[in-house]
Amino acid sequence: MKPGRSPEVETRDGVSHLGARPRVPPPGLRPIAGALAALFFAGGCVYYFSGSGNSAGGTALSFRWSFGDASSPETCAQAGVAVVEVIIDGTSEPLASCLDANGVPGTTIEGLATGTTLWELRGESQDGRVLFDAWGQTKLSGGGDTAVDVVLPPAASSGLFPLTFLWTFGGQSCAAAGVKAVSVQVVDSVRGADVDASVPCTDDGGVDGVTLQDFAAGNYPYALSAYGADGGYHASGTAAIDGGPAVVSASLAP
Repeated sequence: MKPGRSPEVETRDGVSHLGARPRVPPPGLRPIAGALAALFFAGGCVYYFSGSGNSAGGTALSFRWSFGDASSPETCAQAGVAVVEVIIDGTSEPLASCLDANGVPGTTIEGLATGTTLWELRGESQDGRVLFDAWGQTKLSGGGDTAVDVVLPPAASSGLFPLTFLWTFGGQSCAAAGVKAVSVQVVDSVRGADVDASVPCTDDGGVDGVTLQDFAAGNYPYALSAYGADGGYHASGTAAIDGGPAVVSASLAP
């Protein structure tokens, strides 16, 4: 396998950053997760964990949003955004006004389960056009409110989509199996940009997996390998990109 595209990784202040994706919903349950410390996609959108506090409602996820260029983001009024559609783990929440009851640009989703929550935000005009779009994943722990600041870039239509691998090792997590890094190889016969990279087993958000960007529709053979406390682990198969982001749940075996 020839070297080629590798994950675009950047770590800033120990915080996970992630890019935007096209509006096309992913197949199945839309599982989009496992980003590395930083991944940038169309429009340069960035989100980051801005902190956490106490929430009387249990596990909650609070979004604070702005729009456009991350270096000079626009307000709801400037961007022409009236409402934001919040999609949590593939399920759309009721449309949220761009400004909440206190005039703050954002909303809070309560009553979520602990673990990795997958989300998408769509900023829409008054007539329902999707103007801005961003997605990401956040790991929630019980009894708190996790805040996520998001700059939504213009909705993309590049025809390129992310491919996410979520992995286990003999049914164990990275930590339990003693795996620090995973070798990821993906053959890209569509655009000729193969992936051949070693990535951290667990990203900065605490998710065991990785997201790779910029895959056109097609089939992509992959091979994963890692070494842990009990020796080597391996998995291989073919990932299908079909008009939207794709996720492979890979169980690496000894």
